[in-house]
Amino acid sequence: RIVVMNAGRVEQIARPHEAYERPASAFVAGFLGKTNNVRGETVRPERIRFADAGGLEGRVAARIFQGNHWLYQVETPAGNVTVIRQNDGSPPPAEGETVRLAW
Repeated sequence: RIVVMNAGRVEQIARPHEAYERPASAFVAGFLGKTNNVRGETVRPERIRFADAGGLEGRVAARIFQGNHWLYQVETPAGNVTVIRQNDGSPPPAEGETVRLAW
């Protein structure tokens, strides 16, 4: 188990995977990795996918090639969203392109 503390106060005690997947607070989520706070939910960038329909509409503000994956910054009405997409060889959305996000 890990103990995540914030300013001397225990925020969460859990197995590492449990704390990562189900953080007890926004602090724990951010402490353990990148997060998005979208519509009141904490969503990890690797859990967000580009969708054909439905979901949250946005515009790709930036995309960065990082070897085995792409890192995207998408501007949406709910705020900026970070997306991590595996580099599987399919064409990635371009900067400026309108996309739909789902999780």
